[in-house]
Amino acid sequence: MLELTNYFSKRDRLQKILSSIRVVLSDFNLKNKEEAIKADFYRLNDEHFNLVVVGEFSRGKSTFVNALLGRRMLPVSKSPTTAVISKIIYGETSEYIVHYKSGESKTISESEFNDIKAQSEGDVLSLDGLKDKLKSLVKHQEKLDDIDFVEIRYPLSLCKNNVEVVDTPGTNDLNVGRVDITYNYLKKADAAILVLMATQALTKSEMEFLREQIIGNQVNDIFVVINGKDQCKTEDEQERVIKYVSDNLAKVVSHELKVFLVSSKQALTWRRKEGGEKLPMSAAKFLPKSIEQTGFPTFEEAIGKFLDDERGNVKLEKYVRKAQSYLNDIDSQINAQYDAADHSTDELKEQLAQMQPKVRRAQSASRFIMESMKTRLLAKEAEITNASRQAFMDMRQATTDAFNECDLGDSPEKIKHKIDVATTPIQKAFMEDTIRQQNNWMQAEWNKALAEVKAIWSDIDLKSTVNVKLPAHFDFSSDITTGVELSSAKGITGGDIAAGAVACALGFGWLALGVAAIGIIANSQENTKRRADMQQQLRTNFDSKYETFNRNVVSRYNDYVSRNCKKLQSAIDARLNDMEQSLNSIIQLKEESEGDAAKIMAKLKEKKAVVERLRRELDEVMA
Repeated sequence: MLELTNYFSKRDRLQKILSSIRVVLSDFNLKNKEEAIKADFYRLNDEHFNLVVVGEFSRGKSTFVNALLGRRMLPVSKSPTTAVISKIIYGETSEYIVHYKSGESKTISESEFNDIKAQSEGDVLSLDGLKDKLKSLVKHQEKLDDIDFVEIRYPLSLCKNNVEVVDTPGTNDLNVGRVDITYNYLKKADAAILVLMATQALTKSEMEFLREQIIGNQVNDIFVVINGKDQCKTEDEQERVIKYVSDNLAKVVSHELKVFLVSSKQALTWRRKEGGEKLPMSAAKFLPKSIEQTGFPTFEEAIGKFLDDERGNVKLEKYVRKAQSYLNDIDSQINAQYDAADHSTDELKEQLAQMQPKVRRAQSASRFIMESMKTRLLAKEAEITNASRQAFMDMRQATTDAFNECDLGDSPEKIKHKIDVATTPIQKAFMEDTIRQQNNWMQAEWNKALAEVKAIWSDIDLKSTVNVKLPAHFDFSSDITTGVELSSAKGITGGDIAAGAVACALGFGWLALGVAAIGIIANSQENTKRRADMQQQLRTNFDSKYETFNRNVVSRYNDYVSRNCKKLQSAIDARLNDMEQSLNSIIQLKEESEGDAAKIMAKLKEKKAVVERLRRELDEVMA
């Protein structure tokens, strides 16, 4: 099992340092910084590692996840399973929570989860009874389409190490209809695990998905797991499989990928027995002589080292940088207090009184700048509406064309797949273009607003009216400049188009398509009329959904703009407030020391020594 001892050791040391820095910030009355480092402490505690597992049908993906977790958590089916994403996290007790795209959630039983996860979509039934079967499933399918993901909580040792495992739906074509996996999971993954099968490794669609959706989206930390080691009869055959996969991966990937050959079935069987489970004869026959025979320990050691060192350090470094910036703030405060030591308390109070109205004017001017920034960004709504309208009409036409190419008697799944093939590239292009455009607008306006605020700061010339040299960190340091929140796929569509196939996302469930198709087959003399009716139904359904679609796109953009404007205004207000608090803390120190410069200097030297010690400890954490 994965152990992340190095990461947790460093994290605990870093949290102690953050707590010490917080105490010093409190001593200097820097309340905004104190609250910020408190938030960092808890965010660091909540940091987790995301492992996202992807793979086609019949690759043993669910068995692999179960073996990784050490017990049977996911149902295993030879048939294609419903497109529901499962997120497995640590919990003190077993719990299954369905999260809906509406934002609502509901706790369900394990049996209900298994019904959702293992509901076959690909079974082919005879014509007799198929129409009734489809009709009975329409309502059920519509509910499935509303699901964002299912969260599984369980007291698993792997997940207790802050590891979350995301099991993505298998599909007969990884490159179709899975825009949500790419944008909402793969791009946030600490590592992507691509599961292949030794008997059919690297199909054309698997290579396309790797090239376009993983490598093409800068997901570089990839572990390739080849299932079915137990099906290779000799070591020579095992080596040939690994070489074949490695050689073909080298054609599309510039760096060497980590490739592992495992037997998930044997590893799971071993761990079930080790966990005290009494194995039935059907499972006992897969029991290996040792866990090493399955190849799993080699894989787990590699991914564990990767998370413990490489990804762990990446997570810690951002907190180390912030801790260093807090220490710089304290240094600036100490220098300001050194400078103030020769001034009387009355002089400092007078300077504070002179500064306060200037701070108020700077605050008022900055709010005007923020409102102007917000107005300019919201004026982009017309461009967003035009782009969403064009994308919507393109998807409408692509869906109609795809349906027209369907043969009479095509199964509902086949109709759905053809629509997915036609519409997925349009969805992806729309999302990428919209994300890029929104981020460009926001970054440009953010930089413009900062420049204007700095100009006001300079014009007011706060520092020239104060004899005490105030800390330099009040001059809008880099943590404001780089604080812009970038747009994301989920923010653009609200989970509608990004959450799966267009036919489902628009409320025209693929089962409903199937029911209509059955009508064509059942009454061949009306084929032409029924096909025309269905085409009109498609167009009407699309048109009826456009307003909702566009409203979601625009609403999410407006929320995105408001969040960023509020974030920047809050940062500016905090800077101005800290400036006042800085001078207040100097006055407080003077009063506590009764104006004794020697006492003040002694206290400041103590603080300086603490800062230097904390700097050394930070360096040691990442050494």
